[in-house]
Amino acid sequence: QGACVGMPAGYLDLETAAASCASSVDVEPAHAPGPCAAKRAAVLGGLALASALAALLPLRAHPAERSRTDVGAVVGLSSASAGTQLPPPVSSALDEYFQQMMGVPSAPVDLYDGNKCLDEEEEFEGLCYRKCALLTNGTFELRTSAWTCCHAASIDNCFVRNQHKDFGFCSGFDVAGDGKSCPHAPGKCLDNEELFLGECFEKCSILTNGKRPHRTSAISCCETPLALRCFMPGKVSVSKDLNTGGGKGDGDERTPAEAHDPLTSLTEGGGAATKASV
Repeated sequence: QGACVGMPAGYLDLETAAASCASSVDVEPAHAPGPCAAKRAAVLGGLALASALAALLPLRAHPAERSRTDVGAVVGLSSASAGTQLPPPVSSALDEYFQQMMGVPSAPVDLYDGNKCLDEEEEFEGLCYRKCALLTNGTFELRTSAWTCCHAASIDNCFVRNQHKDFGFCSGFDVAGDGKSCPHAPGKCLDNEELFLGECFEKCSILTNGKRPHRTSAISCCETPLALRCFMPGKVSVSKDLNTGGGKGDGDERTPAEAHDPLTSLTEGGGAATKASV
């Protein structure tokens, strides 16, 4: 039987190997294919596989010239991260949901500043309002009512001429620390809770798996913040099970299982409870 003359042992370049085998001077009998035919079949099969891979992963002329940067370019990585196995991306909405469920604190609070409200709030007549200094960019820093702020060294020196007003119901100067909700009792809710009409409830977004994230009452959650649309069938969930606190079922007596007033232990005095948040 003939031999495949010129077939390099341990070849890397399939095209060169195929050409070498094809130009062999020895001819094998058709009825008894020898080493050249077997190697030629292997080479052709390898070429077919290489062509299929080339359609998915472009290659350079020789495998030795291929770099890690090429791999990064193919899979969409920058040169700095090429060749690095990265975790799958997580959407911001999913990340927020995980943080709510795990009780990751959303904002730090100074527990020893004498302020039972949030850091961006001030207590006035038993309620927490957004600080006048923040609402007026530091020009009228003293609160004199729910709707007025004064520029003076003390409230005793506040008169009509040195006060600024902005009337509204849960608007204007009559707002909580977020600048858009109603003033509330001192303290804060747990991280997996929301403040609604002065009380802390477990978030509708958690209770309904994100389907109806807007609370419209103690026992209802809606798909939209527009209250009128929540009267449409299929837009709202109504259940006594929605009237719950964020600590239900966690076995921690510091986290209320029922709806409750904001917790001052989370804003002053060094008290601590899990799942703390606004």
